[in-house]
Amino acid sequence: MKYTIYEDPVALKFALLRLPDKFIDGDRLPILPTDRWFDSREEAVAALPELFNREE
Repeated sequence: MKYTIYEDPVALKFALLRLPDKFIDGDRLPILPTDRWFDSREEAVAALPELFNREE
């Protein structure tokens, strides 16, 4: 699985997004209303271990 940290250019918040299997650079990002948003990049990075634990 591939993930990215996305920064919303308007709200200036961050989300961890799961990328589709055949995602390539330039594709539109799949942002869902249920995605968890963080106030800073540091908070998003700190949430990565939780994300990896869910995938196991």
